[in-house]
Amino acid sequence: MSPSVVGDIKRRFPDKDLRVGDICDDKLPPADLALCRDVLVHLPFEKIWDFLRNLKKNSVKYLATTSFTGRPVNSDCSVGDWRTLNFEVAPFNFPIPEITLNERLGEYDPNYYDKSTCVWAVDSLLLT
Repeated sequence: MSPSVVGDIKRRFPDKDLRVGDICDDKLPPADLALCRDVLVHLPFEKIWDFLRNLKKNSVKYLATTSFTGRPVNSDCSVGDWRTLNFEVAPFNFPIPEITLNERLGEYDPNYYDKSTCVWAVDSLLLT
């Protein structure tokens, strides 16, 4: 979230603890679940690995993130670009997710039939 969005939310919900930070480098609060939907598709592989190592280092137990489960190949990108990612294939090779929630976008756009939110135990991820 941008600082202005966080400021707006803080004004509306003053009892909530909201912060602006870098998910790849900043200390993360310990958590049972990191929900990172529609974010990693904008980061290059190197930054995604930084983020994943940061989750593990900061004792986050589970990761829920966007994965396009039918894609056989991942391509790299620059920060801010966009492409589909399937975390079950190279270079990530995650295990089968514990939970897969297909977002059913194929009903509206057949190109995104496989867009899902998938959940993995962070400890199950082999991080390079």
